[in-house]
Amino acid sequence: MADTVSGVTTPAAQAQGTVRPSRQVVIGHLVWTLVPGILAWFGWLLRLDWLPLLLGAFAAVHGFWFLSTAVGRVDLRPDGIRLRRLVGITAIAWPDVSQCTVRRTPFGRHARVRHGQNRSLRLPAVASPYLFPDPKFDDKLATIRAACTAADAPNAVPVTGWGPGWAYPAVVAALVIGMTLPDRPWGWVAGAEATELADACSPVQTLVAAWDPNARAEPVPGVPTPGAESRACRWAIGSELVLIAIFQRYERYGLHSAASMAELDFGPHLPAHVLTFVDNAPHLGDESFVARYNELAGVALRGTIVAARRANVVVTVTLSQPDADPSGTTPDRTVAELDRLVEIARAALAAMTFR
Repeated sequence: MADTVSGVTTPAAQAQGTVRPSRQVVIGHLVWTLVPGILAWFGWLLRLDWLPLLLGAFAAVHGFWFLSTAVGRVDLRPDGIRLRRLVGITAIAWPDVSQCTVRRTPFGRHARVRHGQNRSLRLPAVASPYLFPDPKFDDKLATIRAACTAADAPNAVPVTGWGPGWAYPAVVAALVIGMTLPDRPWGWVAGAEATELADACSPVQTLVAAWDPNARAEPVPGVPTPGAESRACRWAIGSELVLIAIFQRYERYGLHSAASMAELDFGPHLPAHVLTFVDNAPHLGDESFVARYNELAGVALRGTIVAARRANVVVTVTLSQPDADPSGTTPDRTVAELDRLVEIARAALAAMTFR
């Protein structure tokens, strides 16, 4: 593609010729179409949510300007000006041209013509973006000025609008940062994490046997969780209590570390109205909580839940009694149960190997 400005010396002849788009501007738009588009694709593969959308929109905008610039021409003729644009061809007779202007925006500078009922059209080949300036922009303006002069339009080419060179990069940088934060970049790098999940029964069997020598471990299906491996074990304590230990090990999801995925999913996962959190409960692992509940999946149950997370492993221990009325439970028994559950959860975390 040639980067030329046609025109010769006399005013009448200077109103003739073709202004073509700059090679630097066309290539610049192409680069800023391909690079963000490729980065958006990689961001999608890496399971980012918001940043690929921004990069994709950025690539689409520059893709449009690449096509518009590549096909754009300004033909200066004795009888008028002819604009070849992506959407078609527009011809304006010189008597209809009232003014030629330069518009400054946060993206760069470009030339326009006013015609008819104060309508303004952008000249497709006369533009100099801040990201990749056109070195011959001023020469092209001189050609447009000469054409306007020959057509008895105002000789000066006034500069309108506002847009310093730093505005566009600053806005882009702010958007990139803003669209990256929801993807929690601080969780992309992880420390030590568990690569294997321990059996849910054996690590705590000794503690359960000290509680009830007759309790027998029964492996049961874990809790299905996207992106996590789960194992569970069940014990019948006496004739009325059911103890369940659930182990979950989360895996990396794209750029998101396994620990960040576990942290994101960690919580009681029960309606707030059925929970009563225990104050001053012992702290386990990186984060933990202890709560009592009186309902589970719509069934009246008295129970206690102890949950703890360390890195990418979550351990949940529940003790349930099919009795919605806890009046028969003494405070001493409740405290003893809670202490045992905390010790079971602590032993379960200690059974994991973190590397």
